[in-house]
Amino acid sequence: MLVVTAGTLSTYGLDGTLCQPTRVPSGHAYVLPARAHHAHLFHNRGTVPVTFIAYYINVSKGKPPAGPAVRPSECPAAPR
Repeated sequence: MLVVTAGTLSTYGLDGTLCQPTRVPSGHAYVLPARAHHAHLFHNRGTVPVTFIAYYINVSKGKPPAGPAVRPSECPAAPR
């Protein structure tokens, strides 16, 4: 889960309209689906720098919260 504290974050996951950004403005939260089967790509498409607080739940002590992922084949045109 993340809470945007400034700016607007755009996420290009596959949980909304395919390949279309879901915009998360300041003061709002975004919850990634549990055990997501795909990577989520986040971008700042605005002019205000984005800041956010990320909360990781159920991450084993000493383990990284996330790792490298490949671009979902369902959305090859998502921005890099």
